[in-house]
Amino acid sequence: VDAAVKKHSSSDAVPQVDGALATFLLVLYRSSVQKFALPASASKAVAAGGTVKGHDSSFLYSPSLLEAATNAAGGGVLLNYVLHRIVALHCKTTSKQSENEGRASKGEQPLVRIVEKRLEENHSRPCSAAARTLAVCAANPHHPQSTIATTPQSSYRSVAVRYSSVHDSLKTVVTYSPVVAKAPDAIIFALFAEVNDL
Repeated sequence: VDAAVKKHSSSDAVPQVDGALATFLLVLYRSSVQKFALPASASKAVAAGGTVKGHDSSFLYSPSLLEAATNAAGGGVLLNYVLHRIVALHCKTTSKQSENEGRASKGEQPLVRIVEKRLEENHSRPCSAAARTLAVCAANPHHPQSTIATTPQSSYRSVAVRYSSVHDSLKTVVTYSPVVAKAPDAIIFALFAEVNDL
C-alpha cells in the first residue's frame, strides 16, 4: 500500500492495481478480525473516499483506477470486484466498531455521503469519491466467474450474477452508513452522473 501511495503521488496516470488489491485484503482481514487496525497508509487511502477530492488524494479513487475498473479486459474485472467491496466492508466494519465502542468514529467523515455545500451550490456530483466509485462499479458490473453466454437464458443468468455482487455491496453501504451521511442519495446522484457520462 505504501508503494502505491508513493507511485500515485508521483504520477496518477497509472492505476495502482497492486495497492488496490493489498487494500482489499487488509480491509477484508479487518472485517473478520475484531482487534486488527488497518495500517495508517491503508486507512488514509480508504478514508479519502469520504471527501470530494478523494480522487486526487488517494490512488484508490483515482480516475485511472476507476477507468481500469470499467474495462472488462485485463485487470478490470478484478478491480471492479474489489473496489465496491472495499467501500462496503469499510462502512460495515466502521459501523460495527462504533456500535461496540458505544460512540461515533473519531471525526472521520462517513465514506459514502452527500457533501451539503456542493449540493447547495448545485454541483452535478455533490457526493464523496467513494460514492462515485460505487457508481462506476454499478454502471459497469463485472464478475470474475461470468461466463460467455451462448443462449438468452444463460445471458440473463450472467448479468444477474454480475449485478448481484454490486447490489450486495450497495445494500451493505446503505445499511451501515449513518443516516446523516445520506448514502442512498449520494449513490443515486453519483450513479445518475456516471450513467450520463457513458
